[in-house]
Amino acid sequence: MQVMEPGEGLDVATTMDMRSSDFPNDNCCYLYSETDFYGSRKEFCHQGEHEDIYILKNYGFDYTTKSFKCGETTKITLCNGEWDKGVCENYSQNYISSSSGHMAVHSLG
Repeated sequence: MQVMEPGEGLDVATTMDMRSSDFPNDNCCYLYSETDFYGSRKEFCHQGEHEDIYILKNYGFDYTTKSFKCGETTKITLCNGEWDKGVCENYSQNYISSSSGHMAVHSLG
């Protein structure tokens, strides 16, 4: 057995951001505050066949999402404006992204 001193082997800085490599359950999405799945992460899940709408400002995550991963049975639409009756208000100005199914989006922007 060989013992390495700091600086002689693989050192990991304590301030290093670690990319999230896991994937959400089929009915969930992970939203990240940084690109490439770094930073803070919030999980949002649907509980069945109906549509669940999450207003991200209610979770302290509005204007924050920079990347996301979603499971097999999800559909996600991101909008910076108000969400009204299934439509992003002022769609042309506020719409960001929409996807469905098993996906990983490294960067919004």
